[in-house]
Amino acid sequence: MNEEWEVVTEDCAVKQEPVENKPVAAICVTAIFDNTASMTQPIKSTKEVMECLMTFLKTAIESGQSGISADSRVFVTLVGANDWTDGTIKNNSYKYAHGTQPVKVFVNEDECIKHKRLVPLEIDPKNVGNSFDTIARGIENMASTCNGGGDGPEDYGTAVAFVNDYIDRMVATIDGKVVATTLIVTDNANHGMSRGGDDSFPQGVSNDILEQFACYPKAFECNYAPKGLWSPEPMYSSLGKLLEKSQVTWVLCGSSVENPTIFTTWTGVLATMFEGRTGILLKWSAGEGLVKEAVVSIFCSYLAGESIPDWVTDEASFSAAAEDASKEMMAAATQTDAGIKNLSGDRQSTAEIICRLAIVADVKDEQTRSLVTDAGSDAACAAAYRSLSYTPSPLPDYSPLPAMPSHRGESLGVARGISPPVPKRSFSACGDDDEGPAYRSFSAHDGDDDGPPVYRSLAVGPMEEAASSVMAAVDMPPPEASPASISTNCTPSAARSGSIVTSMRRRRTK
Repeated sequence: MNEEWEVVTEDCAVKQEPVENKPVAAICVTAIFDNTASMTQPIKSTKEVMECLMTFLKTAIESGQSGISADSRVFVTLVGANDWTDGTIKNNSYKYAHGTQPVKVFVNEDECIKHKRLVPLEIDPKNVGNSFDTIARGIENMASTCNGGGDGPEDYGTAVAFVNDYIDRMVATIDGKVVATTLIVTDNANHGMSRGGDDSFPQGVSNDILEQFACYPKAFECNYAPKGLWSPEPMYSSLGKLLEKSQVTWVLCGSSVENPTIFTTWTGVLATMFEGRTGILLKWSAGEGLVKEAVVSIFCSYLAGESIPDWVTDEASFSAAAEDASKEMMAAATQTDAGIKNLSGDRQSTAEIICRLAIVADVKDEQTRSLVTDAGSDAACAAAYRSLSYTPSPLPDYSPLPAMPSHRGESLGVARGISPPVPKRSFSACGDDDEGPAYRSFSAHDGDDDGPPVYRSLAVGPMEEAASSVMAAVDMPPPEASPASISTNCTPSAARSGSIVTSMRRRRTK
């Protein structure tokens, strides 16, 4: 293994100067899979997707596209994301109930352990078939180890943050332009999307939240984790950073597609994060073949845009050059792989494929979108989306969150306007001072079984300021008085999807 993996320091990504007017020297392909018990079959089904993507990349390089070097390198890594807990509560306090690693790599793991960091598998350009066999074995291994995740929501933020760290290191290590694509396949919402129910961490899984919950302070040790230890990371801030450096295709399957009403907030927040960025949210249920075609088409558009020289600044010229490059790349790939023979690289053709699969958010303006995307925590993102969208939200039954008081030093306490005021209860102690911290279900009623569910915010200290600033900025007219500012559209038009394809062909801006 090249010793380049040994010389990169933690802060190298910060020191790295932007690379301009250089050919694409490296293409990083990362797949993140929900590795919990229900994901065995969806993970196995992605082998064909990955194989087509590898074939496309091989032919794109060999055909000598503008901006792609003949010696461009391709790196692949497979990452499994599991949960931190199965929801079990012991002795009235949270404890991590099983030893499943929240993040695990499934290809090149020996090298990762040796170098104590994520070391990807480099594709052998002279024998792509052997390289893909290694990838296929990794996918099968991951599928065979699916377990855990006993409560409904999952933890994806830790895995996404891990991939962020990896891509930063690749950009700092490789001499030349690095282009990245990330495929994420999941079947449930991440923690922080609900107001309770079966969510053990309804405020999200991150260190600061766990400290406020007074949770059992356990973390998982791992030789290739950053600093040797898995620590929980917030989902949405991590995803926002990933979208700045990688094209992201997030595919929803299983529960989140079969129960769209329950998962409206989850899909809506994700779609809002992707709005106008180099990412797209797809639904697996429309067909595995279409997912494969969409993944290849989207990355073809993105890679074509990245391959255009930086001096092409005119929008019309850039778009035309990117489309020509995309058609040429796809034409070469379809001659090699019959599985994608229907793809053309044409913008409209790709838009029609995405149209059958995409979940998009129609956002009226950037300021509205930023209320969701700039929120400081996973739960704050969900709260901001609910306050703007008026769409059904996860359990308990939908009630718009009112504006919270913004007075510093005052606990947020009980959300006003959802139900008659009730005394605020401490979440840091039980009835007996000698017992550990208690957890109360957010779907439970308070003293009156006929009353509506009560939502409490647990934000205190630094989180209070973050949550207060988000909610104070949200204007909360009654639903009858104003149309939704954000709506999730599961069947976008080809024209709407065409704008997504166009955004894929624009270079990232720093």
